[in-house]
Amino acid sequence: MSITELNIADLTKAIQELSKQLEASKESNKKEKEVLTKYKDDGTILELTLATGGLIKGKIAWLDDQCLGIETVIGQSVILYKHTIAFIQEKTA
Repeated sequence: MSITELNIADLTKAIQELSKQLEASKESNKKEKEVLTKYKDDGTILELTLATGGLIKGKIAWLDDQCLGIETVIGQSVILYKHTIAFIQEKTA
């Protein structure tokens, strides 16, 4: 087997693995959107812990693929990029 044949075989395997990861990512994003949409529709008060350690409490006003619009419990509106959120927890009463 030549070097070119090995490289093609390795590239084919890598492309197949990336394709599997992409499909898994799409499924994960779909589930995430379903959960966040339910929180939004139900008006659930959430506690969002940021990657920096900050804490925001409020309801989801809107969402898209990259951001959440949050209406805080003190009446402020905040836009958060999803990658800045470390944890989301439902708050009861």
